[in-house]
Amino acid sequence: MLCNRLSWWNILPLLVIGALLGKLYGMGLSSILNISTNYENLFVLIAMTSYFTAVVRTPITGIVLILEMSGNFSNLFFVSNSGNHDIFII
Repeated sequence: MLCNRLSWWNILPLLVIGALLGKLYGMGLSSILNISTNYENLFVLIAMTSYFTAVVRTPITGIVLILEMSGNFSNLFFVSNSGNHDIFII
């Protein structure tokens, strides 16, 4: 069963690694290219979705999970694009 293989103990490191990579990427862009620091949270959400989708190979689940966790559906376009394109890259 899928529920036995994917528990929160398996999903949590994926989300943390994605969030850390997104935060580092956002901080790098804001310091090098002088992009506003308001976009750092968006990079965190995009990286979490991308990393989760690439590892688990379920784009819709990753998109819905990240949007529900963030509670902000205004980023639906960016998160859904990152989740859908990652499945084809890997």
